[in-house]
Amino acid sequence: MDVHEADDEASREKSARNRGPGWSRRVVSCVILGVAAIVVVLAVASTVRKERPVPPREVVWTEQERQEARDRFLSFAKRGFSKAEAREATEAFGRCLRKGDEAEKYSEVLATGRKGRSGELTTYEWYLELPFDPRRPDSMSRVLTVFVKGDPPRIDTFYYSDSMD
Repeated sequence: MDVHEADDEASREKSARNRGPGWSRRVVSCVILGVAAIVVVLAVASTVRKERPVPPREVVWTEQERQEARDRFLSFAKRGFSKAEAREATEAFGRCLRKGDEAEKYSEVLATGRKGRSGELTTYEWYLELPFDPRRPDSMSRVLTVFVKGDPPRIDTFYYSDSMD
């Protein structure tokens, strides 16, 4: 046995003494704790969900409130939708209509809009100028839109959108 072999053997004996009797149990315990920690983190991560948007709550207006809103919208339309009244006109627009209702019920309101047709779909639009809003400086006009379709014609969809002129 040469000097190097003796050094290697002495080094192995020393390291075996330093490890002591239970070194393998400690290594196994650390591995088990590490795996358990990973499992816990994954379990917690799977239960935390991303915030999802809440669907809009269906607002139910009484027929009287709808009629009042129709009357208000008609008065705005007859006056020409001033900039100062654009937001109030939009609110009246949203309140006066109900998806699924026969369009005939809204004939007076629909007659004030710009009418377009594409196949079985009839579109009514109103264009409003918006007052300047520093929170939305690029939004200068608003389009109110109603889609009517079916036989008898029924309100299919209505909405508004803002755009820049």
